[in-house]
Formats: sequence, C-alpha cells, structure tokens
Amino acid sequence: MNRQTVNDLERNVVVKKKCVQYFLIIFSLPLLSIICLCCRKPYGIRFDREIYDFGTVIEGEDVSYAFVFTNTGTHDVTLTRVQPACVCTLVTDWDKTVAPGKKGKILVVFKTPSINGEVTKVIFVTTDIPEQNSIQLTLKGNVLIPVEIVPRNTWLGDVDNHTKQLSGSFKIINNTDKPLKITEVIPPDIDITFILTTIEENARYSLDYIIFPPFNGEGTVGNLFTVKTNIKGNESLSLKFFYYKKPLL
Repeated sequence: MNRQTVNDLERNVVVKKKCVQYFLIIFSLPLLSIICLCCRKPYGIRFDREIYDFGTVIEGEDVSYAFVFTNTGTHDVTLTRVQPACVCTLVTDWDKTVAPGKKGKILVVFKTPSINGEVTKVIFVTTDIPEQNSIQLTLKGNVLIPVEIVPRNTWLGDVDNHTKQLSGSFKIINNTDKPLKITEVIPPDIDITFILTTIEENARYSLDYIIFPPFNGEGTVGNLFTVKTNIKGNESLSLKFFYYKKPLL
C-alpha cells in the first residue's frame, strides 16, 4: 500500500467522522427541543424585576412603572387580582391572561403629594398558579419636598372664653441646593403676632406666633399663614393650624 493510498484512507475516515457528527447534531436538535419542552412546568411566571427603585423624585411628581413578566409554563397564566397596599399607589392596567412564552405588563402609578422621605409601596399579585399563587411587587425610593414645613399642620388644643392666648411654631426647611429666600409672610385675618427667625441662612427658618382672643368660630377652627419663597414649585406655602372652640354652656 503506497503513501497516496494511506492518505486517501485517512481523509475518508475524517469525512465519515464529520458526517456522523453532523448527523447527530441535526437529528438531536428536535429531540433536545422535545426534552426541554417536557422539562418545562405546566404553570410558571417570572418577573423581570420584583423590586423597582425609582431613586429620588420631587413631591407632587407621579412615578409610573411597568412590571414586566413572562409566562414560563406550557399553559396560559391568569392574573386574577392586582391590589396595591396603599391608596397612593394605583394599578392602571394589567395583562389578565398571558400565553406560554409570552410577556405581560402590570402598569402602576405612585402618587407623591403629601409624602416626604424614603418610601416603600407594595403591590400584591394573585395568580392561578398553585405554586405561585401570591407574588409581591415593590416600589421604593425617596420623595423630596423642596421646602419642608414641620409640622405640616399644628393642633393647638381647646379654647373657651377664658383662654388668654394660644401659641405655636413652624420650621421652614430648605431641602434643595439653592438658597431659600422668604419674600413675604401673610398671616391669617385674626388677632395674631408672629416673628420669623433665621436659624441657618438660606436653609432653615422658624415662624413663631401667638394668637389672642376673641377666638372666633365654633368646633374645629382652622387658619393658615401664607409664606412666599423664591423656590420654583414652592413659591407659595400654606402653614395651617387648628384649635377647638368649645361651645358656650
């Protein structure tokens, strides 16, 4: 057997090996697909993320987000209920039934008025999947009030015809990186004196006040200061206080 014949035989062996490999690859793909399909559970759901951190927003801005999920099973998945734990969180819409392998969305809106600081809001999802009947989604982040009033509302207590005076105090706090200037303080139309004190220039102020009789009204009575500032979005602030005027006997 000469050298040329040996080389030809070796090439034939290599070609046959490659043909066998191609054959195995081509005919094993459908088999692998069948095996993978059989391994999939009949019901399953997976969210791209179950916790969404929206970072920092200004009070009054809405936070909108779509929680995206995938039906990982071989049967339709139905979301029977989507319920926020707080009235400030709204579920505007969601995909009720999703086919196998398809994606769905839950659209939520978080309302931030009157909210300050770090928050965590939960949405409860109920499905028809026995092993994933209840899923908890979470929105979290920080709501920043540019100019914060502490306290927002003040309760001064009960008054009657013998009450000589009532007093209270508000703190005005700048949470922005811009200097805060108070341009005007408008008191309520009652017998009241007040003083505005600078605690920290451009950053913190105190508004102290004293109310004198007569205390008009009956039952719960409310009044407010209006404070004008240079901060965009907080140009006019309402500082509210309340007292209870006892009825005459």
